[in-house]
Amino acid sequence: MKKALVFALCLLFCPLLLCGCNMQERFTAGTNKYLIAALGFDEVGDEVRLYMEAVIVNSDDSAAEKKTELLYGGGKTLKSALGECMRAAAEPLELSHTAAAVIGESISAKRYEEICDYLYNERQITLSILLLSSPSARELLSCETVSSAAVGYDLTGLIEQYDGYTGTKSKCRLYEIENSRRKAVNVAAMPSVKAQNGKFSLDGAYVFKDGERVLKLDPSQVFLYALAVDLQTRGRANFDGKEIEIKRAKSDISYKNGKFYLTVKADTENAAIKKEVQKGIEALFLLSKSADVDLFGIGNRLYKRDKTFFEKISRDYSQFYQNACLEVRVQ
Repeated sequence: MKKALVFALCLLFCPLLLCGCNMQERFTAGTNKYLIAALGFDEVGDEVRLYMEAVIVNSDDSAAEKKTELLYGGGKTLKSALGECMRAAAEPLELSHTAAAVIGESISAKRYEEICDYLYNERQITLSILLLSSPSARELLSCETVSSAAVGYDLTGLIEQYDGYTGTKSKCRLYEIENSRRKAVNVAAMPSVKAQNGKFSLDGAYVFKDGERVLKLDPSQVFLYALAVDLQTRGRANFDGKEIEIKRAKSDISYKNGKFYLTVKADTENAAIKKEVQKGIEALFLLSKSADVDLFGIGNRLYKRDKTFFEKISRDYSQFYQNACLEVRVQ
């Protein structure tokens, strides 16, 4: 009797269990995952335009060729633009694979702050993503891929390759940009990538002050800037058509009797190279004064060493910086 009852229950529930499995298969089979490789931000008038480079992965065949799609959303706020992007995708978006965020040159300082707040607070986005500048985020993310499934991942490779060759540390990851936003003097340099005829390449760097682009540096100026702020361990750069190479470098800024002293220790026996570096950094300092931007982070160094003194000069820091003198020593 008991066996008969068990058998009857099996007959009753087994079809339901099988049906449940089939329902689960129908729910998951054939679905695509939208892995966001890069985000792009442009601004037209008072509207933000958001671009999401999505790598579409088929859940049934992970080995199948990956397809990419550039999703678009626009609106008065970033939140509304995000909503449009989500509606444009057939499946939920996965932001944990995002490698880069591209800030178009049309982005205002106010919108820049909104974008940085979103990137920092979005739980799926990692703090290690790269922030890059470009004339047009849409145009950059529409370029041909080079060696990976998406432009976003190629951009990561481009920066790593550049840093490896030149010895420059591009401090443009989200946590580094966020750190600069919290400092006494909010200045950050971001690599600039231009797109042309479907290809992309590095084009120096943009300097941001309080979220606004204030100064464009060419590749040789990026090298000098990195030397001055101790982001250049070694590397190569071109000056007037000549390539110079430094095997190892270290720098420090001190302040005494109303004057700043920048000391660069460069491992080279070539006196001409040392002279070129000295002249180049001095010219860059004068350029930064004309743009009214503390390019070398002098204010932040003062704040660390003498907070009371910095608070006294911070009431009119711009004037203090304009009056500052810098003596460059290359040893």
